[in-house]
Amino acid sequence: MSTSTAGGQQARKEQLDSVAKVLTGAFVAVSGLFATLGLTSDFMIAALNNHPGLMRAAGACATAAVTISLTALLLPPDWPKAEIGILVTGVVAYMVALILAVLAATWAAGGNGRPTISEIKVENQSASTKLGFAVRADGVKVRSTIAAYVHAVGLKEGQSKDTATPRKELMYQSSLRSDDKGDVEQRITTSFPIPEWASGIDVYVSSSEGLGKTCGSPGNMAPACLRLWLK
Repeated sequence: MSTSTAGGQQARKEQLDSVAKVLTGAFVAVSGLFATLGLTSDFMIAALNNHPGLMRAAGACATAAVTISLTALLLPPDWPKAEIGILVTGVVAYMVALILAVLAATWAAGGNGRPTISEIKVENQSASTKLGFAVRADGVKVRSTIAAYVHAVGLKEGQSKDTATPRKELMYQSSLRSDDKGDVEQRITTSFPIPEWASGIDVYVSSSEGLGKTCGSPGNMAPACLRLWLK
């Protein structure tokens, strides 16, 4: 093997080592920062669900960073300045991907402000109906509220139970505020007489941003809804 060939192989090996160090360092930095901030895989899944645009952009930047860094391997060994420039560009792409991913995960960790309904309980009493349910939400903004409405619903003549516009009458409403962490966790229990024409109960819970949207509406701030047929 000639001296020039051996020198070229050594230079190529050094190139590969430098690229590997850059890629490894970037991955270690990303993992370390996520661990420091407490951003687990659950938060990343939530970020992908709630902020898909940011996560797609972060993935594109990370892919570009790997491609750019590996491009350095294709350069001749006697182009050190070009190699450095390409590696720096790759590192910048990694940093952009990191910032986007951290932003998305941080926003997801803070909650989304969407309420949920759970722990539903209905008791038919002699003169009234007792309804209980839990409302939970996290990431509620300071100026926002969670509104809860309960309607008695009944079918008009010729309507079926899957109709979207039954007869309604408001039986209960409340406005819930979040604590200092932006969380709402409230157990609501109320009793009210069910009108003779009513055959069910509607529960509608929405944040201020989603108030007025119908049940089943698309979008991040759609309300949580529940319909119970009593007869």
